Amino acid sequence: MTVASLVHTLKSIREFELSLISDLDKVKAEASKKIEQAKEKAKKIMDDTLQKIEDERKKIQRNFEIEVKNKLIEIDTATQKILNEIKAKAKSNRDTAVNFIIKYILGEDNV
Repeated sequence: MTVASLVHTLKSIREFELSLISDLDKVKAEASKKIEQAKEKAKKIMDDTLQKIEDERKKIQRNFEIEVKNKLIEIDTATQKILNEIKAKAKSNRDTAVNFIIKYILGEDNV
């Protein structure tokens, strides 16, 4: 082999090496781009999932608040009913006591 053919072979090897480096850089750039896209997609999925969780939490909280409010209304209604019954009994007892006192004062025998 002559020096010229060796130089030519070395140049060919160098060009092939540069071509491989260029291809590697392209692959690296493409991989970086795909990794970035995957990160963005993962972030969007996480954000969507977090939003769904927050929406569901708010829905559960609203339902719980409505349930508590309804129970409080039931308790208030029952309390009011009991209070009305107590008032009616108190009025009846008061009326009975007043009648008893009047009859006692008037001296009726069936006291």
